[in-house]
Amino acid sequence: MAKVIGKDTKPNDSGTGKGSAGGSPPSYQGPGQRYRAIPPEGQPGAVRFHLSVQKVFKRSRNPASPLAKASKWADVPYSVSAHDLDCRCPRLKVHRSYLILGNDSDGPGGMLGVGPRSILIEWRDEWHRRLRKFQRQAVRTCH
Repeated sequence: MAKVIGKDTKPNDSGTGKGSAGGSPPSYQGPGQRYRAIPPEGQPGAVRFHLSVQKVFKRSRNPASPLAKASKWADVPYSVSAHDLDCRCPRLKVHRSYLILGNDSDGPGGMLGVGPRSILIEWRDEWHRRLRKFQRQAVRTCH
């Protein structure tokens, strides 16, 4: 479970730093959003969100994963292509919590990524108890 705490966008060509360039969707700079004047490294046409990890239910064994050693409230970068934002998938809102189910290999190194088979849905508080129950069952049944 992670909460979106900020959003980085690419500046426009005029250098004012107030929005997105060319064919990218305009960026809304609401309260609490963070603006960054450069795009994510090595990812032209990508938007980076800042996530605050609130709970990790299953950790990755990959040591390069940002969630391998993440503790509660760790900040993790999350990258989404501008094309995916155009079609509004995933539909992320700042200051909302989300359940993210996916594979670490879907994202670039050092970032949380979502692939075509990943699930990203808005968090509901009643899910916490159910997921803890699944964790306990997995510990008892898996060796």
